[in-house]
Amino acid sequence: MTLAVFAYGSLIGQPELAERLLERVPARLTGWHRSFNKRSRNRGTPIDEAWDVPPHPLYEKTGWRHSLALGTEDGGVIEGAVLRYPAECEDELIARLDAREGYNPAWPQHANGYLRSTVEVEVAGRPEQVLAYLSNPAPDCVWRLPPTVDLATRAAILIAASPRDPGPDEWRGLHYLQQVRLSLAGHGIVDERLEALADAVRAVPGPWGAALT
Repeated sequence: MTLAVFAYGSLIGQPELAERLLERVPARLTGWHRSFNKRSRNRGTPIDEAWDVPPHPLYEKTGWRHSLALGTEDGGVIEGAVLRYPAECEDELIARLDAREGYNPAWPQHANGYLRSTVEVEVAGRPEQVLAYLSNPAPDCVWRLPPTVDLATRAAILIAASPRDPGPDEWRGLHYLQQVRLSLAGHGIVDERLEALADAVRAVPGPWGAALT
């Protein structure tokens, strides 16, 4: 027996318990698409390290610029990967994934940015039930950016939360967007919505556009 997890973002290239991973295979999830739609402190940066650009008023908290993390919204198809692990590591793996995604089943539902879910994906033309962390769709979710927020606003949030002097493997602000794009490209995936967001970042004049190759 194995435990299968659907990966659609950073988890593809940076899986938990990588040393226990048995297999990583292409998979397709229908009914959702990728979206930078979750407010994230961890993907942000201190104000004194960030670009001197106006932040979104809801994304600056006590000296820190919050950013956006990758999640899901209704509609479309996500090309991703299924990660397979030995069943005996299930408890440890789920605990680590819960911590990584900020999910706690003991919290009120609106306090979770992602929900641990069981979804049906297509693997090699066959349906399979797997574990996935999808964005919390609840309107009162405290971390959720509504789908009505346009790309220009999302781009501005990413720029304002980006460090001026990023390290070589930076995963904050717009560099997180770039790392996800590179991780997907390494598995032959190009997401048109993420490319549109990258274009929106490049449309804002400034040196940060050079980070999005």
